[in-house]
Amino acid sequence: MARKNPVPESERAVCRRLREVRKAARLSRVAFAEFIGIPVLRLASYEYGRVPVPYAVARAVCQRFDVSQRWLATGKSPMPGYFAATAAFEAVIKGRMLFSIVYETRLRSEIEQRMDRVDPGMGMPPADASPTQLKFFMWPKLGQTEADFRAEIIGNEARSTLARLPEHLRSEYYDGMLNASHALLEAMAEGRLEKLLDKFRESVNSRSVPVTLTELRERVRAVTTKPGSKGKLAKFLGVPRSRVSEWLANIEPRAEVAFKLLAWVTAEEANQQKSATGVDAPAARKTQTKDRQANENPKSRPHKASPKRNK
Repeated sequence: MARKNPVPESERAVCRRLREVRKAARLSRVAFAEFIGIPVLRLASYEYGRVPVPYAVARAVCQRFDVSQRWLATGKSPMPGYFAATAAFEAVIKGRMLFSIVYETRLRSEIEQRMDRVDPGMGMPPADASPTQLKFFMWPKLGQTEADFRAEIIGNEARSTLARLPEHLRSEYYDGMLNASHALLEAMAEGRLEKLLDKFRESVNSRSVPVTLTELRERVRAVTTKPGSKGKLAKFLGVPRSRVSEWLANIEPRAEVAFKLLAWVTAEEANQQKSATGVDAPAARKTQTKDRQANENPKSRPHKASPKRNK
């Protein structure tokens, strides 16, 4: 018996793409439903196109599996690339609203403006892009101004740098940041801003070439050879382990993810180096000390029973 109000084909296409996300993640329906926080029977209803996908479910899928809202709504490539939104932007959207309606009325214009910053046909940076170049592939959150976006990037970079610096250098870094800001404002007031910026550009261009995405992937592969290391990285990034395997299999990550990968692999390399130089050596010395003590103390040697004599 035909339904009185059949689901439109456009909504069923969204349902099919939702199922495609689960298949790409190589998850069962039970595991996928648990990831996005809905009952498995409800997920089945979405995948079979029985009911349209609400915004709350679509947002959970896109955020959890780094899926572009534009791809889920329209099928337009690229598939990866979740567009985060500010709390104020999300506050006016009701989770029960259909995802397709929210996309058309609230998301489409915001996302299209950000995608215009990327070359046509490119949803991700080239394989040899440096971290400096990657910043051109980043965009503000939905509902976020350009000024707030740049302030967030600077704040995140400063916090990340402070966390990696030794304790005695943090105050010097802080003072250097403040002095640079004051020098910039003074130069602007005195009409020397362009000259100062030209000097800064020359300094940046004279540096060595930063790490590329290809080099970053090799570094990640090198530190994820131990059992459980890929799961540790997936937990750090907040993605399924299958997504880490995809990145290591030459599928390029988004710019934001690449920066997180760079931060993680740098910290992991430092931890492994510290473990190799500061932990293994004392353990070896401890073993050598025990062996020497055993040789010096005859009583510690195993006692051999003397053979019994026949009476």
